[in-house]
Amino acid sequence: MKRQTLLKTLFFILFLPVATWAQPSFAFDESGFEKAMQAGKSKGKPVFYMIYASWCPHCHKMKEEIFPDTEVAALLNQNFHVSAQDVEQAGGRELARKFGVTSYPAFVVLDADANLLYGFGGEFKKPDFIKEIQDASNTEKQLPYLRKAFENATSDGNRAMALILALRKANLPTGKTASTYLATQKEAELISALNWKIIANGVTDISSREFQYVMRHQPEFASVSSQKRVDRKIENIISESLKAAAERGDTIRYNEGRQAVKELKIRKGDSLAYVYDKQLYEKTKNWKAYHRAAVSGTKDFAWNDYATLRHIAGIYLQEIHDVNALRQAVDWSRRSTQLQESKDGYLLTAKLYEKLRDVPNAISSARILKKFCERVGFGTKEADEILTRLQSK
Repeated sequence: MKRQTLLKTLFFILFLPVATWAQPSFAFDESGFEKAMQAGKSKGKPVFYMIYASWCPHCHKMKEEIFPDTEVAALLNQNFHVSAQDVEQAGGRELARKFGVTSYPAFVVLDADANLLYGFGGEFKKPDFIKEIQDASNTEKQLPYLRKAFENATSDGNRAMALILALRKANLPTGKTASTYLATQKEAELISALNWKIIANGVTDISSREFQYVMRHQPEFASVSSQKRVDRKIENIISESLKAAAERGDTIRYNEGRQAVKELKIRKGDSLAYVYDKQLYEKTKNWKAYHRAAVSGTKDFAWNDYATLRHIAGIYLQEIHDVNALRQAVDWSRRSTQLQESKDGYLLTAKLYEKLRDVPNAISSARILKKFCERVGFGTKEADEILTRLQSK
């Protein structure tokens, strides 16, 4: 009897607290966009939408630890009808596109007509998330109010800045707001701490009057911010002019940005153009153009970057057949292993020589590969296969 009583006591001590202390899950409405909007309208509340992905660890952290918190849940339910949508489920991609969501988790607050009131994204700790909820429920922090306030005084830099920051947070375009405000400023007035913040956060057009003015007056803008911030803005706007088109393989749009970058005549611009040129040509499988870009820029911009050298040489192994081009790839591959010894690097060099039908150098490179693998404890299968294949010829 005593034994049974002791076992029951231990059961309650060990297992009951787990059920008692476990944090309950938050009750999201995941019925779909239309039903969520109808529910919000019937309650007379904005809809707070979490757009997430099942594979996203930050999303799980928010759903499982932050939303169920008593204080967070009470604040959300008091002010909003709270919904969620898995981007991988039906309607998810469409919803993400509708509100410009490109990373997860994303949070959008919508009025009864599905107009965006407030947007933000990322993983938050409880105090920061509560601050966002409070701002999202504050009319004066919402996009319609900020837009109206700016439209009533387009020469007010503080109103412009408030709107630009809200737009950036919601992943919305800022260029129009920035250009509207900056058009009210004479060139001599552009150099101020506030105007620099507006340029840094809002200007996205590399050909704009404001950015071109920054390029001509970098020391003056550095005096109201810092040279590091000015350099970062220049780098960011160059990347913004090239990256998206390169990723999409949009040659026409890319060439427009590429010309603007070229006209800057700065090394950083040429360096970034080298990166995105190769990305575009790889995306579009334009290997002749890829070769031209690699030959023209690799010595200047990637000679001390073993990973880039190896990647380019690997492209040549797979896609390039011109003998002279392959010899150039051998040089890049050998340079990569000078900078950083690796099995992949030595193997790549051996395969390039084999593709060139340069049997003596291919064998020599395979032997170097084998010795490296033996020295560091890697398997020698690939080296042995190359040696067997070549020595039989």
